[in-house]
Amino acid sequence: MTLARAFAFVVASGVALYGSTARAQTRPTLAPDARTASFRRGRDEQVALYLLAGGYMLRTGTAINLLFDRRPDDGEPETYWILPSALAVGGLVGMFFLDRNVSIRRGRPFTVGTSVLLGYVGALTLTTYVRGERLPSVTSIAGPATWVGSTAGLVTGIMVGHLTDAHPGQALYVGTGGVGGALVGAFLCGAARCGSDLGLYAFVGQIAGMALTLSTAWKVDPPAREMRATAVGMTVGTLPALGAALAFALRDGTLSDDTLARVGWFSLAGLLAGGAAGYSVARASRANASNSPSSANFMLVPMGDPYGLRAATGLSLVGTF
Repeated sequence: MTLARAFAFVVASGVALYGSTARAQTRPTLAPDARTASFRRGRDEQVALYLLAGGYMLRTGTAINLLFDRRPDDGEPETYWILPSALAVGGLVGMFFLDRNVSIRRGRPFTVGTSVLLGYVGALTLTTYVRGERLPSVTSIAGPATWVGSTAGLVTGIMVGHLTDAHPGQALYVGTGGVGGALVGAFLCGAARCGSDLGLYAFVGQIAGMALTLSTAWKVDPPAREMRATAVGMTVGTLPALGAALAFALRDGTLSDDTLARVGWFSLAGLLAGGAAGYSVARASRANASNSPSSANFMLVPMGDPYGLRAATGLSLVGTF
C-alpha cells in the first residue's frame, strides 16, 4: 500500500505540474517592449517633432537676420535665406538623432508644438498692437519678439508635457482653442472696423480660447483625430474669404475698411462652419476608424486605461479624418 500511494502521489504531482506549465504557456504575456509601446509617441507626433525642429530653427535664423538689419524684402533673398535654411537643416538633423536615441512619450511632441505656436501667436498679437498696425508687418512677424515668444513656449511646453503627461488630443484641443480664439478676435476686429486694435482683439481672443480649453482639457479629453479634423476644417473654411482678400489687395494695392469688414464676417463664418464640419465628420466616423484594421495596429492605450476603453472609442494617433 505504501508503494502504491507513493506511485499515485508522483503521478498526481506530474499531472499538476504539466497543467500549470500548460496554463503558463497559454496565458497571454506582454513583452517588455509591448508594455511601454502604449506610451510612445505616434507617427503623427513624429511628423510634428520634425516640423517643430525645422520651423523653430528657421525662425531663429530670421530673428538673427533682423538683428543685423537683414529683411526678406531687402532685395537680396539669395543671401537672406542662407542662415535660416542652414539652421533649419541643422534642426532636422538634430531631431533625427534625438528621435532615434530617445524614447519620447506620447503627448509630449504635440504639447511642446502647441505651446510654441501659442507663444508665437501671443507675441505676434501683442507686437502688432504695440506697433499700432492694421495688419502685421514683416518686423512683427519675423522680429525678435516673436522668437522670444516661441522660445518661452518651447520651455513651457516641455515643462507642461512632463508634469501633466498630457494626451495628444488634449494638447491639440488647447492649441485649437488658443489659435482659433486669436483668429476669431482678428476677424471680429475686421468686421468691427477696429483699425489698429487688431492685435488687442486677437490677443483677447487667444486668452479666452486658451482659458476655456485649458479648464476643460482633462475633462473632455478629446481624441487627437477629432482635433486634427477640427483644425483642418477651420483652415479650409477661412481659405475662400482670405483668397478674396488677397485678390482685393492685388487689385487695389491695399485693403480698405469696407473690404476688411466683409472679409472679417465671411472668414468668421467659414472658421466656425469649417471647424464644426470637421469635428462632426471625425466624430461620426469614430467607430469605423477605431475598428478598422489599418488603425488597429497603431492604437495606443492611454495611461489609466488598462482595458483600452478610450482606445476602443477612437483614440487613434494614426487614424485618418
